[in-house]
Amino acid sequence: MDRAWDIVVGVAVAALTALAAGWMARMRRERRQMRQFLTDWFGEPARPGVEERPGVMVRLQEHADLLQAHTDLLQGLSGRVSAVEAEMQPNHGSSLRDELRRIAVAVGAAGKEE
Repeated sequence: MDRAWDIVVGVAVAALTALAAGWMARMRRERRQMRQFLTDWFGEPARPGVEERPGVMVRLQEHADLLQAHTDLLQGLSGRVSAVEAEMQPNHGSSLRDELRRIAVAVGAAGKEE
C-alpha cells in the first residue's frame, strides 16, 4: 500500500509542478506584454544610441496640434476662395468678370475697325 501511495503522491506532485510551471510561463508572457504596452503608452526617454520614443498622449497632442493648424489654414483659404469666386460672378460692373467682358468688347470693336 505504501508503494501505491508513493506513486499517487509522486504523480500529483509532478502534475502540480507542471501546472505551476505552465502558469509561471503564462504570467511571464503576460507581464512582458503588459510592460510592452506600458512602454508604448508612456513612451521611453532617450538613451545613448536610441532616440526618445514619445508616449501615446504626446503623439495624440501632436496630431491634435497638426489638425488645428490645418483647420486654421483651410479656414483662411476659405475666405480667399470666396473672394475669388465673388470676382468670377457678374455683378453689373465691378467684378473682374465684368471688366474682362468690357475689355473683350473693346478689343473686339477695335479689331474690327482696323
